Amino acid sequence: PRAAPRAAARGAGAGPARSQRATLAGGWHWQLLPGRGCRPPESQLAAHAEPANQVHADNFAWPQDGDQLILSVTDAARHDRGASLLTTLAVTALRNARRAELDLADQVAMADQAVYAHHQGKQYVSTLLVGIDLTSGRATAVRAGSPRLFILRGDQARLPPLAHQLPPGIFEGTQAPAYH
Repeated sequence: PRAAPRAAARGAGAGPARSQRATLAGGWHWQLLPGRGCRPPESQLAAHAEPANQVHADNFAWPQDGDQLILSVTDAARHDRGASLLTTLAVTALRNARRAELDLADQVAMADQAVYAHHQGKQYVSTLLVGIDLTSGRATAVRAGSPRLFILRGDQARLPPLAHQLPPGIFEGTQAPAYH
């Protein structure tokens, strides 16, 4: 289909027009992404996936529920249109589990169940969830798959001791422990 002229394509609240047409997978991905930044009094966050119109499987988010901030990074094993659907499935399962107020390990378990039920171990996603209590500054993390967590304080970066766990979707009932 032919695209509408840029001025006519922008409706109220439609956001900025894209300079390039996104792939179908890139469009799915765009819908999963959070706003461009988050700046509550306790912290400051920003992330960017580029080129966003070509991304197929990476996702990040930072939902805040009261005094709890959750950082989430998810990546499907493949990088094609199917990977976007796989990431959408996993992120939706993670979000549903978070909204049901499950802890981080159980959120990853729900993503594992959803991905395994649909793909029977043939596909998987990697995910990293970090929950930060904004009142105490204490963090809990679950690393299931390849994403790594670095903590930067001032000009010093360190790698916290998170064990590498299997990514969701490979085996039925995979559990990834949370670290505090």
